[in-house]
Amino acid sequence: MNEKMNIDKRLLLKAIVTASGKKINKNTVDSAKNGDLSALIGTLNADDRRKLDAALSDKETARKILSSAQAKEILKKITGGKDNG
Repeated sequence: MNEKMNIDKRLLLKAIVTASGKKINKNTVDSAKNGDLSALIGTLNADDRRKLDAALSDKETARKILSSAQAKEILKKITGGKDNG
């Protein structure tokens, strides 16, 4: 099971890097996992940063996004299946 999680994390990282147009790398992801989101947010274009700021400034919208099945699955894969609350 542990081996499968490592493969899933590598695939997820590869997908994120590819989807970002190679703007996101392992260091960016590691920083985000450690709570520093500035590099990750810096990879967004200006319009996407505005959308993110608007969504996160509204607590109800942020709660809905973070409670979604998609967000939970991404967090689960990034954290290796650990429950972070």
